[in-house]
Amino acid sequence: MIDPAQMSQSQSFTTEEMSQIKAVQQKHLDIQLAFGQIHVAEIQLEEQLEQLDVTREQLEDELQLIRDEETALVSKINQKYGEGVLDQKTGTFTPAAPEAPGAPAPGPASAPVPQPAPVPVPQPVPQPAPAPAPAPVSVPQPAPVAEPAPTPVAKKPPRKPRKKRTPRRALTDK
Repeated sequence: MIDPAQMSQSQSFTTEEMSQIKAVQQKHLDIQLAFGQIHVAEIQLEEQLEQLDVTREQLEDELQLIRDEETALVSKINQKYGEGVLDQKTGTFTPAAPEAPGAPAPGPASAPVPQPAPVPVPQPVPQPAPAPAPAPVSVPQPAPVAEPAPTPVAKKPPRKPRKKRTPRRALTDK
């Protein structure tokens, strides 16, 4: 128990006690610095995510433009050459065989019924590959491209509300 006479007089802490106080204060400062570094890192990551979102949206727009351009080109080629197969290596077009083998060709007595031009499903633009010879590609009716299932993109979770902190009393020499 503290002697009441000692309470009215100034006293000095021991070197060990002062060392412990300084160590605790330094730990507080270190933790505050670490919190600040974490906050700065979070801000930088959010900025990077925003930039990635912008870039992804630009690429999606470009992809749609390329798909539209590809569809228009295939339609134009179908109108000019009809259905057939194009050997991309040689540039040779081979017309497709008649749809119904053995069916009589329309004669002068029967007029052909106009058919709507086939709408081909655009194929993705292939990446250059070291393949020795590409296979012939069907111009009018390319194989349907199965779109991959969209990968769900997790939205960033909402920020946790910050806890209200009560200020800690600083150690004082009293």
